[in-house]
Amino acid sequence: MYLEPPAIRATLATAARLSGATGGILFDFLAPPGRWQLLIRLAIWLRARRVAKLGEPWRTPLRPEDARAWLVEAGFAHVEVLGPEVLAARYLRGVGTGCG
Repeated sequence: MYLEPPAIRATLATAARLSGATGGILFDFLAPPGRWQLLIRLAIWLRARRVAKLGEPWRTPLRPEDARAWLVEAGFAHVEVLGPEVLAARYLRGVGTGCG
């Protein structure tokens, strides 16, 4: 989210080239919320403003389908793009919030 699209694509291409046939890359990205998700859009806008003031502007929200396409284009053979629900189910199952 901190890079422009050409820099993202160049980084992915370099990572694919350097990782070889069995290597990979793991990263997170900010997906743009849907038009109807007004509260989420507002929260993201407020957070983006705050981090921009700290010198870390968010430049590129990335749709999951674009992430997949850019990874394949870069040369990664196996691409898995996981959404928040899948990540939570896979890695946070049974983890409490620490509250209460």
